[in-house]
This record gives sequence, structure tokens and C-alpha cells, in this order.
Amino acid sequence: MTRRSRGLAPLGLLGALALVALAELAAGRIDLGASNPDGAFWRHRARAARREAARCRVLCLGDSLVKYAVDPAVIEARLGRRACNLPGRGYVS
Repeated sequence: MTRRSRGLAPLGLLGALALVALAELAAGRIDLGASNPDGAFWRHRARAARREAARCRVLCLGDSLVKYAVDPAVIEARLGRRACNLPGRGYVS
């Protein structure tokens, strides 16, 4: 190896590390909601809870059992408080 080629190796390594760092930064800023359905689902639920459930005194959360077996109207009639149901992908009040 010549003296000049030995001096270029550390610069090449630094350049490669800089490219890897830039790629990691770019990948960290990309929203993967479309490729991660669970993450998109829970973000959707969080927005619905903030928007729709802010007016409710009783909030029902859960899976399909809550979606099909819990009726907010019955809860409202018995407790006298506004109730809403945020199961699955829909909002029912």
C-alpha cells in the first residue's frame, strides 16, 4: 500500500458511517402506519377517544365483546350519565 492509499481508508470509513447515520435518520422519520396495521388501528382509536369520548362520562373500551354486547344506551339509562363505546373500528353511542 502506498502512503496515499493508507490515508484514504479512514476517510472511506467515515463516509460510510455518515451514510448509515443519514439513512437511519431518514428511516426514523417515515411513518410506517400503512405497513403496520396494528399501529394505525391504535392511532385511530386514540384520535376517536380524544374527539368523541371527551363528552362522555363513561367510556367502554374493548374488543368484539364490547362492540357487540355493550349498549351505551342501556348504560346511560341505568347510570344517568352519557356513555360511549369505542371498540373495534367504529364509534357507537
